[in-house]
Amino acid sequence: MKTTGWMLAAVVGVAAVLAGCHGGYSSWPPVGGNTADNNINGGSMPVVMATALRWTARRYPPVAEPEVGMEYDVAFAVNLPPGSSDATYENVVGWIGPLANPMTPQTESLPTYHVRRVEIRGPVAEVDVVRPVVGLTPGPDGQTVYQGVTVLMRGGQHPWKVESHRVFPLGMMDVPARTYKPETMPASEPMRPSGDGR
Repeated sequence: MKTTGWMLAAVVGVAAVLAGCHGGYSSWPPVGGNTADNNINGGSMPVVMATALRWTARRYPPVAEPEVGMEYDVAFAVNLPPGSSDATYENVVGWIGPLANPMTPQTESLPTYHVRRVEIRGPVAEVDVVRPVVGLTPGPDGQTVYQGVTVLMRGGQHPWKVESHRVFPLGMMDVPARTYKPETMPASEPMRPSGDGR
């Protein structure tokens, strides 16, 4: 029995090391009973969110009738999950580019890309982004129409890159509540991911 216990511990340890090397085992929002790390500010979470948001904003820019491959000079806001630190907001927004802005009372009127779900399983990650559909008549409540996009990526030991995506019918994914960027947390060294997520 001692040998079996030792071997089981060794297998679990190796699996944990391999997961850490690739990107970890993380999820947000937390799901009861899971063993994933639910820290939205930890591990690969900020890089994965930035990659998904950057890709979605380029693929689906906040303009009416966008042309594929065109770059648009339109500012937008990003809404990160609850618990996102000031440093995480700064890092994610900084990597997306100069048109991106953190969610604040001053930017909430901008077209907004919301992170709804993040899941990292070793070298594979999925992020649900709820993006604004600009140019459509507002919904019955007079609000912007939104569409869910699940962005699937691979990376970890290498820069995270988008491999595929799924688009959902308009209004099918709930729009997360606004989470304003905190102003009181100390800034940290900015992350330096390589690659552009394409």
